[in-house]
Amino acid sequence: MVGGHHDHGLVLEATHGSYALAHVGREWALGLGHVEGPQLGSREAPSPEGGASNVSSLSHNMGTWPALTNVTIHSGDLIVSGSRSRLVIRNCKFIIKGSLIILDGARALIEDSTVYLDVPSSGDKASNITISSSSELRVVSSVLGTTGLLLVLQIEANSSSLVAIDSLIANASIVCYNSSLELTSSTIRGRVELLGSSSLTAYDSTFTSSLALRQSSSAYLSSSFVQHVFLEFYRRTKAIIRGLRHGYVRSWSFLSNATVGTIYIDLSLSNCYVGSWSLNLTQSAVVALELSYIWEASAFACSILKLFNSSVGEVIAHENSALWLGNSSANMMRALDDSYVSLSEADVLAFVIEDDPEVFVANSSIMSLLAVGRPLLEVRNSFLDDICLACSRDARLGFINCIIAERMTIKARSLVTALGCSIGEVDAFGHSIAKLLDCYTTTLLAREYARIEVWWSLKVCVSLDGVPLEGAKITVFYKNGTEFLSHTTGRLGCSFFLLLCTIILHYGTLQVQPYFVLVEYGLLWASEEVELDGPTVLPIRLERGAELTIRCVDAASKPLRGAHIVIYREGVEFDKGLTGPEGVAIIEDLPVGNYTISVFWCGVEVAREEVFIHGVDDELVIVCSVFDILVFVEGPGGPISNALVSLAMFKHPRIHFTALTNATGVAMLRDIPAGQYDLFVQAEGYVTYEATIEVKEQEQVVKVVLEAVEGQGQPAVLIWLLIGLICPLTVIPLALYIRRRRKKGT
Repeated sequence: MVGGHHDHGLVLEATHGSYALAHVGREWALGLGHVEGPQLGSREAPSPEGGASNVSSLSHNMGTWPALTNVTIHSGDLIVSGSRSRLVIRNCKFIIKGSLIILDGARALIEDSTVYLDVPSSGDKASNITISSSSELRVVSSVLGTTGLLLVLQIEANSSSLVAIDSLIANASIVCYNSSLELTSSTIRGRVELLGSSSLTAYDSTFTSSLALRQSSSAYLSSSFVQHVFLEFYRRTKAIIRGLRHGYVRSWSFLSNATVGTIYIDLSLSNCYVGSWSLNLTQSAVVALELSYIWEASAFACSILKLFNSSVGEVIAHENSALWLGNSSANMMRALDDSYVSLSEADVLAFVIEDDPEVFVANSSIMSLLAVGRPLLEVRNSFLDDICLACSRDARLGFINCIIAERMTIKARSLVTALGCSIGEVDAFGHSIAKLLDCYTTTLLAREYARIEVWWSLKVCVSLDGVPLEGAKITVFYKNGTEFLSHTTGRLGCSFFLLLCTIILHYGTLQVQPYFVLVEYGLLWASEEVELDGPTVLPIRLERGAELTIRCVDAASKPLRGAHIVIYREGVEFDKGLTGPEGVAIIEDLPVGNYTISVFWCGVEVAREEVFIHGVDDELVIVCSVFDILVFVEGPGGPISNALVSLAMFKHPRIHFTALTNATGVAMLRDIPAGQYDLFVQAEGYVTYEATIEVKEQEQVVKVVLEAVEGQGQPAVLIWLLIGLICPLTVIPLALYIRRRRKKGT
């Protein structure tokens, strides 16, 4: 081949079989074979093991090109500098024990060759390829890499260009800043990063690792394979991006798949395959992602990232950034620093919250949630499988209307509030506090100094004459009478209270209830005792004219049917009634005030009660002084059956009660008003027994001993028997005059 001296600098080309190295001033060129060109002057040749030096030419046998059996090793950095310099490596296998540096507009060509950088051992300066200051490196039908598979070939291009045609660049990390990268039918085994205003053009090429576009870089790929695409948005970027999907991409570009406000990077794909995507936002960028599948996303420095109807492998919010996830899914989420994160209709496998972020979750599903530090966390209407909270007391942790299927573990000094949740198990450690408001759980366990509080809601609804009452005062008292809380009813007549009912500590359970509820409205008032085991609604019905149900019972607690009830107000009869079969009388429309209630049985007052009607339908049970008594009758031969036993009230002789003794000589007289009575006992063949007794207790027993009569039996016995069969057991007017002969009863 023929080389020569051109206007743009020195060009050295060589046939295969020899090695040539030349230096003109500070410019170098390398080729194989003999060197043809201008006389460079006589210089000393470098040692193969030495560094770069001022050399005019050096020949070294490399063997034939097709086999490339001989290897040429250059020790030290290989530098090409200046716009008039050109380096050509062709038809050879070449190892550089140092760096390849192309500077100041120089050109380098690697063609039909294999070039390796022998990266030095640890402790030495890493070898690399540097292309700087409008220089160019062109690789054609060649392999560029390192001598070790685990070593990384660092290629840095600054304001320069790198061109690869039908070539392989292996184990590479290519960083371009304000540079251009052109690939045709080539493979990059490694990562490519475009910075500044760099550009990439790739046809029928392969990126086995990642392609990163940062700042204001751009890329156009056609019929190519990219394992991973990384997009970084910064400054005041504003864009809505759609359709980032892994797999075959027929066509994608910011022009057709994005709504762009302000954007710096640019990307176009045509008939390409993309393995995965990543996004990174920084410096106040605002990006919304729709209908996309990405591997990872992160936001920094006041940037905002919104994902809708999308899927992401891992998403992270740092510093003061904000992140929204709506109708989307994520394998891993991290909220760090002072970030803001919002989830809505989202599915997340693992969610980690650290430091001081604000996190709001609604209508979402989270399999595992871990929170540490001092976060603000609020979760609503969501499903969570397992939760672990280890936060400081300054953290604000709240769960509202959630289902926590497995366990909520609370550690450190966490203060957690759960409202309306269903929780499988609550396990509290350390100095943590769990407040469970209207929550249903299966297991509550407090260890060490932890505390679990169970609160239930009480809704008190007050009405007046059936209409919701606004302005009624409701006061709740502890069981010891201490006031707990007071509210006034609103427009709907209701007030809400959250009452602490149970405290679980490591040594046992403390019960705080029952509570007492007092409702006041003017002169109207009502009180109730409540003991809660769940959310409770307590209706209080006030009436200007209240209804009073009076239930009268005798001393045996049996209904007293036919009792006459008289109600007095300020000493004047106000109303009256008569008890029915169940001993109940209902008095309606009683205004607020004090009343006296008298109960009469058989014309005798058997009870008197003082009550205050306070505007609430109420029920009053009155135990009346009405008794059942037993009269045991016997004679000289033992118990006397069919003896007539009669009681006549001492002050009201017309009130008369009778009964016959049974085979055991016992007569049961029922519902006898308390008082003094004349007792008469008659039996055929016995002297009539008369005595005065006082009825004063239930099942009082009176024992009577009759004396036998000599001769005929007493005709009066038949008279009394006839009276006992005709007269009822209640009030019996007597037409006969009874001559009282008082005798002490036994």
